[in-house]
Amino acid sequence: MIISIKDLLEPVPHQKDRMCIKGTATTVHRIARWWRTGLTADEIAADYEHLSLAGVHAALAFYFANREKIDAEIEVDIIEERKIVNEHSQLRKMSEKEAA
Repeated sequence: MIISIKDLLEPVPHQKDRMCIKGTATTVHRIARWWRTGLTADEIAADYEHLSLAGVHAALAFYFANREKIDAEIEVDIIEERKIVNEHSQLRKMSEKEAA
């Protein structure tokens, strides 16, 4: 039996415009971010035992085929994450001041 990328990836349930490795909640974006930090497909699959090497390679193939769009979305995600962290840090500092 021949397996295609379509057999290995599926839409993320709550974000239909994003894909994940089938049967997992691990998105192509997450795989791409790990790859961008220098991890290889083999290292990702070894570090996250629930991911198959074929699934990781499928995610990376999808990423490379859509790299410009996914990189732009990752940058938006990173900005949002930093905003949330900064807001949380500010709230924590305010709580500490009030407790003092």
